[in-house]
Amino acid sequence: MRYSEFRKPLKEDVEQTGALLSVLNYLFKNAESKGADGKFKMSSLLSKVKNAGATTFDYSNFVDAFQKNAAVQNLVSNYNKEYITLNLDSADNATVGEIGSAEEQADTVNQMAKKAVNL
Repeated sequence: MRYSEFRKPLKEDVEQTGALLSVLNYLFKNAESKGADGKFKMSSLLSKVKNAGATTFDYSNFVDAFQKNAAVQNLVSNYNKEYITLNLDSADNATVGEIGSAEEQADTVNQMAKKAVNL
């Protein structure tokens, strides 16, 4: 098998997943800011992803992206052929302890600044 034979499908997968993530992030932020429940029609999602540039995107592509991509799994809590539900609860579950304390964050920034100055 030659590289050119599988390069195009890989490139299409990356483009489709990128378009899907863009749409999911937009819907997530929009639903979060409006206090919505995060439930959308699958047909609407597929249409938005196609409009974002993945012209051949369909339900099987979504299932494949969900199974292979952790970012998609983090954004979506449930789906079927009719509806998709975004994981809006995940934003509420993040705490300072998971990200690091304010002192740890300040230390990290200081270390990064020192490295930048020493270049």
